[in-house]
Amino acid sequence: MKIIKKIHFSLPEILISLALVSILLSSLSYFFYQISILNIASEKIEKQAFLLRNIEYRLMKILPKTISVNDAHNDFVFFTGKSGFSGFKPGNSYLLFTFDNKINLVDPQYSNHVIGRIFLDPENNLSLAITPSLKRWEEPDKIPTTREVLMEGVDSLDFSFFTGPHPDTPENNNEQPIPHNTWVSEWRREYKSLPVMVKIEISFKESEKKDKRTMIFPLPNATQKITYGM
Repeated sequence: MKIIKKIHFSLPEILISLALVSILLSSLSYFFYQISILNIASEKIEKQAFLLRNIEYRLMKILPKTISVNDAHNDFVFFTGKSGFSGFKPGNSYLLFTFDNKINLVDPQYSNHVIGRIFLDPENNLSLAITPSLKRWEEPDKIPTTREVLMEGVDSLDFSFFTGPHPDTPENNNEQPIPHNTWVSEWRREYKSLPVMVKIEISFKESEKKDKRTMIFPLPNATQKITYGM
């Protein structure tokens, strides 16, 4: 026959036990809360890194195909402007350029030479707009345009261009001289040439600080080339 032995606790002991349990539960709740915060931050960083790689991959398929100033079809366009009109976020630059889009089987009108524009819209979307070469259309106001949103939540967009060494021959009788072997923050229409490299910087506004990312793309069809001495 089992003898049931009763254990009696005093009121102070019960209160102390409840306090200890409460502290333990609070500590565990805070621990799991911190883990949740870290997971959310990690997922955000991973998502942003994935999107940045996707942007870089997309632009690497386009910018290096920018056509030469000596293009036989005379389709060359390459310059920056300030987005001070509808559809563009004020205070940010855009880049307008012609590139060879090769064969587009989905929509043939976007094959061969097309005009690309990289810009930031008022909703902070980093965007790429593509228009067929203007020479193909008799009615410029009805030219079709596609737009891709490359990334959302971009606070600012900046371009820089590396100009390369000084040429041995005159640069198409440019009215505006081009600085050489340096980075410049704008590329004027009057330059009528390609830089050696394009740098794109995008910033994300988080709290009181800005997180900036930089991508650099070579332009193989530039007249000037970077040479390395031994």
